[in-house]
Amino acid sequence: MSIITDTQFEREMPTLKSKSRIAVAVSGGVDSLLLSYFVINWAKKVNVYVTGLTVNHGLRKEAKAEVQSVLNQFKLWNTPCECLMWTGKKPIARIEEKAREARYNLLLDYCKKNDIQYLFLAHHQNDQIETFFARLSHSSGIKGLGGIKKTAYRQGICLYRPLLSISKQDILDTAQRLKLSWSEDSMNKDTRFERVRWRQFLPKMYKNGLSATAIQKSMKRLERAQEALDFYVEKFWQENVKIHSLGYITVNKQGFSVIPSEIQIGVLQKALNLLSDKQVNLDALERVIENISKNITINDCLICVTKKQFFICKEFSKMPAKKLLAPNIEHIWGNFAVETKIPLYIQADSAENRYKGIPYLVQKSFPSFKDKKGLEISFNFDYKEIDKLKIATLLYDIGNTMMPKDLLKKPAPLNNQEQIEIQKHPILGAQEILKPIDSISNIIPIIEHHHENWDGSGY
Repeated sequence: MSIITDTQFEREMPTLKSKSRIAVAVSGGVDSLLLSYFVINWAKKVNVYVTGLTVNHGLRKEAKAEVQSVLNQFKLWNTPCECLMWTGKKPIARIEEKAREARYNLLLDYCKKNDIQYLFLAHHQNDQIETFFARLSHSSGIKGLGGIKKTAYRQGICLYRPLLSISKQDILDTAQRLKLSWSEDSMNKDTRFERVRWRQFLPKMYKNGLSATAIQKSMKRLERAQEALDFYVEKFWQENVKIHSLGYITVNKQGFSVIPSEIQIGVLQKALNLLSDKQVNLDALERVIENISKNITINDCLICVTKKQFFICKEFSKMPAKKLLAPNIEHIWGNFAVETKIPLYIQADSAENRYKGIPYLVQKSFPSFKDKKGLEISFNFDYKEIDKLKIATLLYDIGNTMMPKDLLKKPAPLNNQEQIEIQKHPILGAQEILKPIDSISNIIPIIEHHHENWDGSGY
């Protein structure tokens, strides 16, 4: 028997600002209930506000009682907890997959609406191993076989999994020692679901010499290999790829032709992820690499081949519908950020070839602007560089890691000397920590000046 201690758990937790707001996803099962217990205790020590979030999918009769049990437990812990309902028609196929997607959407929507940047999830070591074999059976690549990440970002929210290195048995032993009362989800034993079948099969593999430690070691090595691939993808991207204000991407054809196919796949995957909301299928990417000498469509995008470059853009037919833009308000149309001074219609509608050197098929995806009378208007705008802004919002306060902890946690107002010291953190973050990393050099100015007044008068 191995009991999880507060000290052991706290070593797995992130450093957060005092009075930050976080959420913990709790189903009422033993994993999420124990996670909630530890998160709540930790939050009290670091002065962080916790909200429990439980989801009623409406798929089982007992769900209502389980939700009420969770709400009652959080009430005993004197911690707020919200029940989120999955409403509407329920699926009859791929139930587990669609329920999971609905659950994440509900949780993330709540976090975004309530200024919560961290969502804690109860995935543990056994979940990690089940994921490895499930992905292996579906021919996953290196990235997928690296497993679930302790920290991941989705829709701008940090998904944090502090139990990922802890076994299910340790969770059960600790919950029993703490005398927690939890629910057992009948779907966790339903062999219609792939994860359940792997859960039941793995003990047989362990009896034949396979160990959880060996699997985790292999996953760690695969993750390390993926980090190396990501490095070279980013290096190629910085030197050979350009995102254009009209919403298309160009790739240097000669440079692309000499890099290994795995790096080629990574480059295309990054480009397609920027242009499309759809998840990129690895089999489809491999087929594209095999046929990269001719125009091809994938993921609602077009890859157009010219003598010197690949042009990648959204397919004309997949662009958003015509939209009327009200003046003096920033509008997001596709991935474009647009603000007009007068009412204008925006749509993808290039009736003629206007740009020399750009294939007409690419030009058809460009936005055009017309007034209410249908007259075309010339207009300047910028393509929204989502990755750049997303990374900057995550790293803007990284300089605080170089600040004295007693200064960051001081409950009283800072004196003049302390204020001068704390004002150094943007420069420290930008110049000392991030500047040596070439792949994110384009966000350094954002980090360094994020506390500057709009009129340029300083901090």
